[in-house]
Amino acid sequence: MKLSIDTWVICKDLSLERIIAASRAAGYAGVEFRSESDQKHGVELEATPVQRRDIRRKLEDAYLEASCISTSQCLHWLDEATLRASVDRAKRYVDLAAEIDCAAIRVFGDGDPIAPGSDSRDAVRRCGVALREVAAHAEGTPVSVLLEMHGEFNYWRYALGAVDCAGHASAALNYNCDPRDLVAGSVRETYSRIRGRLRHVHIHELHAWNGKSAFPYVDLFGLLQQDGYDRYCSLEVGYQGGDPEAVMTLYGALWRSQVALAGALR
Repeated sequence: MKLSIDTWVICKDLSLERIIAASRAAGYAGVEFRSESDQKHGVELEATPVQRRDIRRKLEDAYLEASCISTSQCLHWLDEATLRASVDRAKRYVDLAAEIDCAAIRVFGDGDPIAPGSDSRDAVRRCGVALREVAAHAEGTPVSVLLEMHGEFNYWRYALGAVDCAGHASAALNYNCDPRDLVAGSVRETYSRIRGRLRHVHIHELHAWNGKSAFPYVDLFGLLQQDGYDRYCSLEVGYQGGDPEAVMTLYGALWRSQVALAGALR
């Protein structure tokens, strides 16, 4: 397993150069760039060809990988024009990812809610067909198109159903470590459903409050180790404060200690 920083909140006001320096100092192997959020790193569709080459080169020179570009594009819209626009924009992010040697882009299901009384299978199919089109666009590149388990599509049956419907090697899941996934306090049941389909994991607050974490990360890390997971755990925390580098260092140390503990308990 490798650790990356998701720029979501903690790095939203940092330049690419400062993100790179902080990641290297704190022991992260990669960076997940949150796009479409008015951040300062510049990893956006508007980046020129020269800027894209510069982004890739700066990451390479720092021995870092771009682990993912997290888009805000949703693939469950009932309006065809809205869905078409999201699919087309997601394809453009695949192209951007390929140009900066990024391993993946993140998309959502979400969009329009699944209406009460409707057949949820229709929503899953609609999302899956859109996901298939974006994944087909990624064919021939090393870019994966990751459907995040989020919102209504946090439910493993919906998320996995969409990936199964897509039926493409480039389509996979981004697991989001949501407490809703726990059965009797354990992640094992949900994990057993989606194992083998994961290509990215979002981790959140790794520390314990009142001696108990909201999510059993050590158990999850053990399951990932058991399966030989060699991709990224990406730190997505909503920290806002004056010293993001110090927080990145703290979380990096927490992650390494919990991964080590998971290995010792296997």
